[in-house]
Amino acid sequence: MLYDLVEEFVRYHGRRVIKRLILDRGFLDGAKIGRCKKDLSMDVLIPVRKDMDIYHDVVGMAEGRLLSFAVVPAPEPAVRGVPLHRPERIRKREEARQRTLAKKKAAAAQEAKTTGLTPVQHLRSEVATVADLQTFTTCPVSLHAVVNREIYSDGRHEYWVLLDTARITHAVETRDLYRLRTSIEERHRQLKCFSDLERFSSRAFSLVVNQVVLSCCCTACCSGIGCASVAQNCVREAVLMPWRSCGPR
Repeated sequence: MLYDLVEEFVRYHGRRVIKRLILDRGFLDGAKIGRCKKDLSMDVLIPVRKDMDIYHDVVGMAEGRLLSFAVVPAPEPAVRGVPLHRPERIRKREEARQRTLAKKKAAAAQEAKTTGLTPVQHLRSEVATVADLQTFTTCPVSLHAVVNREIYSDGRHEYWVLLDTARITHAVETRDLYRLRTSIEERHRQLKCFSDLERFSSRAFSLVVNQVVLSCCCTACCSGIGCASVAQNCVREAVLMPWRSCGPR
């Protein structure tokens, strides 16, 4: 279904408008990936499954110490701003959550002290690249891999692999690029579920944008004074009902 949509988009808008697809492993299809690269002029970045030959090939190279791994710099902790005007119930709920987290942390520390076992922690991430792979036999183009190795405090390590039809110059940048997929999916989920986009029937782009902006602004303003239900009613009555009466556009 996805690749059909891509084909249709290129048919109407031309090549090189979409330059890259960032997909999950559910869309692993060698022939389709090759067509995207060769015929549609777009690169595909996608992870592999652990039961695939290409995964075992690159992991075997890593285990055989044939790859040169580099440490991934630790991301800077995100600084979240605290709203100036938070409803009392939200403030109390956050304080209760922080107390619960503190209790769990103290309990884990006490258990580790009693048993002498320290909790397993993720120490670092490492990346390496492998170029010009041909073992994805259904794919007619060469693939390039980013081999990710996660190191844990108990000595254990795990691998996960990304495939890219574009040549990889900086493995960390490719790894960070793939993280956009989950961010995009989460943003789409919020628009669909919390900005009332799913209930909107019009296909006119300008009206869709107007609906999203009004929903987000109204919800943001009203949630600051604890009136989320007012926001929902406001958007539904002021925006949705007049357009629905006219039908889809």
